[in-house]
Amino acid sequence: MKKEHDTHRLEPGTGVYHILNRAYRQLGNPIALIDTSYNLLASTQNPVTDDALWNELLEKGMFPHETVDFFNRAHFIQAVAESDVVALLRESSVPYDRACGKIFDGSGIQLGSIAVVACRKPFAQGDFALIETFCAQLGREMQENPSYHIRERVFHDAFISELLDPHPNKARLCGQVEALCRNLKSNLYVAVADISQYEHTLSHLAYLRDLFASLQNDFKYFIYLNNIVMLFSTDAPLLRVHTDLQALDAFFLRYHIFAGLSDSFQDVFALRGAYRQAMAALNHGMCRAGPRRIFKYDDFRLDCFLDSIKDTTEVQGLCNPIVALLDSEESLLLQTYLLHAKNTRRTCEQLGISRETLRRRLRRLQETYEIDWDDGNLLLSLAISFKALACMGEQ
Repeated sequence: MKKEHDTHRLEPGTGVYHILNRAYRQLGNPIALIDTSYNLLASTQNPVTDDALWNELLEKGMFPHETVDFFNRAHFIQAVAESDVVALLRESSVPYDRACGKIFDGSGIQLGSIAVVACRKPFAQGDFALIETFCAQLGREMQENPSYHIRERVFHDAFISELLDPHPNKARLCGQVEALCRNLKSNLYVAVADISQYEHTLSHLAYLRDLFASLQNDFKYFIYLNNIVMLFSTDAPLLRVHTDLQALDAFFLRYHIFAGLSDSFQDVFALRGAYRQAMAALNHGMCRAGPRRIFKYDDFRLDCFLDSIKDTTEVQGLCNPIVALLDSEESLLLQTYLLHAKNTRRTCEQLGISRETLRRRLRRLQETYEIDWDDGNLLLSLAISFKALACMGEQ
């Protein structure tokens, strides 16, 4: 039986192995072939070296996230992303130089890469040209190899692109939708994750997509427009971020990844509308400073409504006249108090004032502007006014 980390590897004897071993004979250094998620697909048939990263890859069958994060901090990933085909990677804590060559199919989709470790001999003049040639040969071989599984995932992402089209061909997509929805529960949610603050070259997309799937494997994950789209499902009335998405939420918080989460829906052909909600929540949430990393559309529903009408409606006409009379200190206090649903403790903590100071200032607001703290309509009007001003960029 294959070990779990061996499931990505290509069968020995395929043309890929012949190309790698021929490259080893010409380059004189060990070579590993990995996919875009840092899984080992094949390696040259040579003895174990004293390179720790090489040994880790062969032993585990993949690079764990801690190692990939090191590659990111060492700027290896940026160097590879910015190269045409081959990049030379050097770092003081790594004993040997390595060259990384990207492998593409005929349509320009990256299928993986090779890493050549200069632990037998230094790189010589002409080695990079040889690596580029071997990458082209590997690209052709992998494209024609039926055991190379990543092609299915590429087509899966293309299917999601079609489903997010404004006018999807439901009849043609029906069979794929049926396969997608197998094992999904009744209530669906879409989340869109932005990884740009973790890794700006976006080379981690496929890797993180697969890592998210390993953290919470009962959901669906895709790549679309340089983001990771996640399709969640639950039989419960609500999806609870801190419990239902606990593993993802913790990972996002640690590595500065942000996501927007849609309302629930039941028809997978409503995916486009949910995707737009998730993107709106993501964009609004990333503009706010705070500890959260997953933003729910419901938290920004009013912001999105005002955004949708600001070009066709005099949004300022929605404002309660009281807000125009407030000075900056009064405005900040009233906004904070309403934002925290009249919670005295949280308002004092955010403003850094005592409860007695808060009570005194609220009493002055009440007397000056005749604010009834028990009038729900008035408080809603004031809250909408502050949102409208923010929508117009006047706060």
